[in-house]
Amino acid sequence: MPVKSLFLYHMSDNSIHPQNKRPGQGTIIAICFFAIAVLALYFGTPAGESWPVKCPLFQLTGWQCPLCGSQRAVHELLHGNIGSAWNYNPGLWISLPYFILWVIGNNIPGTRRFKIVGWAARDRVFFTAFALFMCWGVIRNFI
Repeated sequence: MPVKSLFLYHMSDNSIHPQNKRPGQGTIIAICFFAIAVLALYFGTPAGESWPVKCPLFQLTGWQCPLCGSQRAVHELLHGNIGSAWNYNPGLWISLPYFILWVIGNNIPGTRRFKIVGWAARDRVFFTAFALFMCWGVIRNFI
């Protein structure tokens, strides 16, 4: 009887196959974390001194990262202050639609058949968008 390699054994073992996981388990956990974050941003005050999550890059160097101001921007948006939300981090609002499409294309089966989602899910497009977002992080410190 031929000996199976450890890799082949695991690949043929049905108990660990990804299709045997409970459907939606990761999605439910992600939605719970998202809901908690939204509630914290709505009822909390990210601009206050007691807010527990501060940007480590800004704390160490004084430079704003591409996401600096995002917590305050979402807080303002949740309270209906669109102009203030834009002013805290315009790069976030410009790039957000693309990154939402990227998450959809990489996490929801069957969505890549839509042209815009399929385009957004490509690696080349992702790395280009990510590089532009990082450039925004540098440029915003000189504006």
